[in-house]
Amino acid sequence: MELYKYTSVQNGINILTNLEIRFTQPNALNDVFEMFPHLLTDISDEVFELLFKDLESSGNIEELWENALDDFYKSMAKKYPYIFGNKEVADNFLKKLFNESYLKGRGISELIFQFIRENPDDFQKKCIYQFIEFINSNVGVLSLSELNSDNRLWGNYANSHSGVVICFDKSHPFFQDIKKVIYVENREAVKLNDIILGKSNSHIRDVFYTKSKDWEYEKEYRKLAYFNNSKRKLDKVDSLQYPIYLFDVPKDAISGIILGSKIKQNEEDEIVQIIKRDNYNIYTKKAIISTSDYKIIIR
Repeated sequence: MELYKYTSVQNGINILTNLEIRFTQPNALNDVFEMFPHLLTDISDEVFELLFKDLESSGNIEELWENALDDFYKSMAKKYPYIFGNKEVADNFLKKLFNESYLKGRGISELIFQFIRENPDDFQKKCIYQFIEFINSNVGVLSLSELNSDNRLWGNYANSHSGVVICFDKSHPFFQDIKKVIYVENREAVKLNDIILGKSNSHIRDVFYTKSKDWEYEKEYRKLAYFNNSKRKLDKVDSLQYPIYLFDVPKDAISGIILGSKIKQNEEDEIVQIIKRDNYNIYTKKAIISTSDYKIIIR
């Protein structure tokens, strides 16, 4: 079986010449719901005890507050981004903490619990923001399709039929962890409780491979990768101001290339020359517009 990457001529040339391919931030993709689950943020007593028991026992929060507030923000933001990841929220929390908690002899976890319950909408927004920011800062997506002749895919992702499709051998070890996207009617719901307690790791992973049925025509497969494993990061950013991370792709994972029906002759000649120069053992085909049906013919 083959999988196909619709792309521009320039990106196709870079894949063939440098054997590298971009894994893209979810927010830079064209689905606004990409990896954006319905996050349920009801927090149980069990979770609060787990999250904040070390704060309760440390006994040094007041000292941190007095001597190194900035360090406190930074250290707490790393540990508990849902509370301290936003300075405005943290300020409100800390003001309440030091004005009320110690004066009334209340525990920190109890106060945090109350603070979140009094501000559920704000807390949910912060949770979602932190989740999305974490994903976009760390995880990239390589999107491929099982189709090579879809008119919409050629139009949307291959420069309106003037680009190319890079063909890949799905059986290659490079794609051993690739997964088929599932298309559903209803948005995935994920409980923050379960994320923290590690109760639904497989369900959480499903979020990465689930999309609305609106996109079912794409027949997508996707491979994920952490940006810290990339080959290199370009000095430039994309049109949405996201950094561009490129990953190695094995030469023998590439099985062919399909030239768009509107590709320029000089670009077609350049690609053919690269295939000969770099001793590629792959096929070259071209997309042809049918004269009788609404079809793209590959030959």
